[in-house]
Amino acid sequence: MSSIAAGLSRTAALRIGLAARALPDTTPRRLMTVLMHSLGLPLTEEKLNGVSLRILRTALEGEFSEVDAVYLKQAVRLLKGEAVGAADAGPPRPPHPPSPCRRAPPGHDPWW
Repeated sequence: MSSIAAGLSRTAALRIGLAARALPDTTPRRLMTVLMHSLGLPLTEEKLNGVSLRILRTALEGEFSEVDAVYLKQAVRLLKGEAVGAADAGPPRPPHPPSPCRRAPPGHDPWW
């Protein structure tokens, strides 16, 4: 484990990991490099709370300048520790159909 990773709290590391997953073609290492250059060390939860869309777009000579704003906004929310809202999660899933082992009453569709 590197000394930088050793200084991260579990919460900060989780935020960075989740935000990296939200950005296309981005590893946690790449995101950490950008954050270290823009926020300085140590990376703390307080510093992550101050991340903005502008900071991510312009940090490290525009490392993420070509990334779509939708992905950057989601990454900023995750870095701040904000839960991704239901609107970001996609359409709701339909309920599971009843088990085919139970017989439906005559005239009723056994799957709904």
